[in-house]
Amino acid sequence: MIFIFQGRIYHAAGSFIINSHTRKINGFEKHDLENGKNFEIVQEEVKKLLKNKIVLTVNGRSDFASLDLRMGDYNCFEFHEFWKKWTGGYSKQTNTKVYSPISLSRLYRHYFRTEIQSGEHSATEDALATVKLFREAYIPYMSELGNPYYFEKYLESDEQDDFEYIQ
Repeated sequence: MIFIFQGRIYHAAGSFIINSHTRKINGFEKHDLENGKNFEIVQEEVKKLLKNKIVLTVNGRSDFASLDLRMGDYNCFEFHEFWKKWTGGYSKQTNTKVYSPISLSRLYRHYFRTEIQSGEHSATEDALATVKLFREAYIPYMSELGNPYYFEKYLESDEQDDFEYIQ
């Protein structure tokens, strides 16, 4: 199992802003950015690391895009493609239910009744939570169905209520 979260890309001093708000969002400190590696080096390391691996992501498109990579070039399991919540609305064009993705923190709270983050953002905690959800929620669910190729779990009315308390 591989977690990719320690790669740091170099940013020149003064080319970024670090404050309490940015720390809460991304967890970066000044030294994280000033002591990073060249972008192209990190990009090549990540390409090699992902080759022939299953990559677990939650909203991974932005992570891939930040490295000028395409998710479609890798074997990805995107949580937002599997877990979705009914918005309560219907499509005007097809009259079918409209679903939206569920955040990692909401999914984790739903299945494990505990928080994954407190204070500043931690990529390590996100990675551990993602793997735990995959192992302890997704795989058992697929085993119950007997169908490892089923890739969507829509939360309907009775299950939707379980997410109501989560904001």
